[in-house]
Amino acid sequence: MRICFVLVALLLFLAAFDAPAARAGEGLEVYGASTLEYVNPGAYKPAGKPSEPVRMVAVRSGIHAAQLVAVSGGPIKGLKAAVGDLKGPGTIPGSAWKVAYGVADGVPPKAGESGFFDSLEPEPPAEVPAGKSGQAVQSIWLKLYVPADAKPGDYAGEVAVSAEGGSAKVPVSVKVFDWVMPDPKTWTAHFDAIQSPESVAMAYDVEPWSDKHLALLDKTFAILGEMGQKTLYVTAVRRTHFGNENAVVRWTKDDKDQLQPDFTNVEKYLDVATKHLGKIPGVIFYCWEPVESMGHAGGAGSAGRTTDRPLQYTLWDPKSGEMKKRTGPAWGSAESKDLWKRFNEGLKPVLAKRGLTDSKLFGLIGDARPTKLTMDDICSGAENPRWAVHSHFYCPEWQGHKIGMAIALWGIHMNICDPKQGRGFGWNTDFWLAYYPREFEMNSALVEHRFKMEMWMGALSLFELGQSGRSRFACGLGRIGCDFWKVVKDDRGRVRATLAGYYPESYWGQLNLNYCISSILGKGKTGAVPTIRSEAFREGSQDEEARVFVEKAIELKPFREKLGEELAGKLRETLDERIRMVNRWGGAGNDQKTGKLAEAPLDVLASNAKLYAAAEEVAKKLGVMRIEESAGEIHSLPKKEKKK
Repeated sequence: MRICFVLVALLLFLAAFDAPAARAGEGLEVYGASTLEYVNPGAYKPAGKPSEPVRMVAVRSGIHAAQLVAVSGGPIKGLKAAVGDLKGPGTIPGSAWKVAYGVADGVPPKAGESGFFDSLEPEPPAEVPAGKSGQAVQSIWLKLYVPADAKPGDYAGEVAVSAEGGSAKVPVSVKVFDWVMPDPKTWTAHFDAIQSPESVAMAYDVEPWSDKHLALLDKTFAILGEMGQKTLYVTAVRRTHFGNENAVVRWTKDDKDQLQPDFTNVEKYLDVATKHLGKIPGVIFYCWEPVESMGHAGGAGSAGRTTDRPLQYTLWDPKSGEMKKRTGPAWGSAESKDLWKRFNEGLKPVLAKRGLTDSKLFGLIGDARPTKLTMDDICSGAENPRWAVHSHFYCPEWQGHKIGMAIALWGIHMNICDPKQGRGFGWNTDFWLAYYPREFEMNSALVEHRFKMEMWMGALSLFELGQSGRSRFACGLGRIGCDFWKVVKDDRGRVRATLAGYYPESYWGQLNLNYCISSILGKGKTGAVPTIRSEAFREGSQDEEARVFVEKAIELKPFREKLGEELAGKLRETLDERIRMVNRWGGAGNDQKTGKLAEAPLDVLASNAKLYAAAEEVAKKLGVMRIEESAGEIHSLPKKEKKK
């Protein structure tokens, strides 16, 4: 009996020692949290003190985020957060803020446990329940849309958080630097998230391409528009590895029983996308799939992996609305060439109307690749045809056809290294070469999401640099699933799988989207919503744009001369310090030349303050907020040797 008493007392003591701070009472307490921190409601322990100030650094026209965590010793009802005006050299109105509330739909650490807050809903939950420990936890995100005309300087205000059990006020301080962030439509970094219109229709049970469907897609592209999205994928064949039963491009028969492409849904899709993305650099028409796509990258492009599947298309009857599954004419036949010629001729005015003529790419080439016969057919009647590649391997051309976009994994043949060994300049390339971060998972570290784009924009080929003094550079990230949510149900009606790789013949082996990030956006109550992962990607691309501005001024001769060598050298040291932090925490693992990365503290706030201050100084010195030039002799690279 005495032993039992002692054990119970000990357990009570340990529970009290490990209990979260808010368990002492039913009142509401609010803590600050890094935007690079996953908050799991079942395991959250405050790292700081209640109501500590929120500190942010920002630029004009930038979008900057902060995270708070509301905690109570019981259920939280009636939660609401609001940010007032910021006062400083001028006023940044409270309307410049957007508040969102986390949904605990992130990947749980173990089966049966709660997931981390990931999706960000614009409305608070009616009630935040208490967990097993009796503690209720709710993540709150604050996004500041700094006005373009905001006066630079230090601002102060507060965020008020209230609920039925109490309230708290948290001081907010924001330092705005005098540099204007360009519109995401014009960002240098190429972000490629693959959007799935079929997944959206299935997730919300709406008729594909109906007004309701388009309204949902509008929400998706509004988020992608803030992220600097650069691509749109339009299926022209059925049963691709995107899991589409039918294609966006449909075919009808005219009065002569001849197949004609119907671009009705294509036009709807382009309109809703360009509304938010502007002139999309890459509109990929998915026209080809291999016979079999399983396996690893070995032998990509070899005779055994260069095969064509018969054309699978959707035949649509405009009168009845019926859609039928059909197989097209044989590749290489006159009928096939005529069919694709009609496709390209019909598509030409559709793209020209929206200023997208030069954005057209054919796809999609993977580790298994098409024959020249088929590529020639698909390009019939097309002007300056180019193709898109998603593969383990970097591919500059195939079967005599130009490649306009290549997204590669380890076959990209580029290196992450210390600035002493070499620097990459992703803005100084005329070829769309991007890195596929397949090492990512749906719960990979947020700091890697934040730095991955910037890290690879600074990558280079050490081999090419050593051989010729020149190098290839990567201009972005790609092959990231946008909204391939779990929408496929089993025979008992339970949602089990995504559409990615749904058809066995189109699984795409180790390039399956489910092996990486299948959905960077959240499936919200009324449409797609941002996630804390998409916010990390967004701010990472935004930071990269500031770095590009400073780097162009340092590295391109005309601007460097205006800065002067002393200032240029100082700014280069600032960027090199940042590169070391980005490489150390962005998931590089090691320096690919020396084998060891330089130690660098993780302090995003301080690093961004230095970066934005550098952009401010360059803007003041040059008298411009943006440098359009993206080519020229780079100061940091060895000069080309003159031919004798």
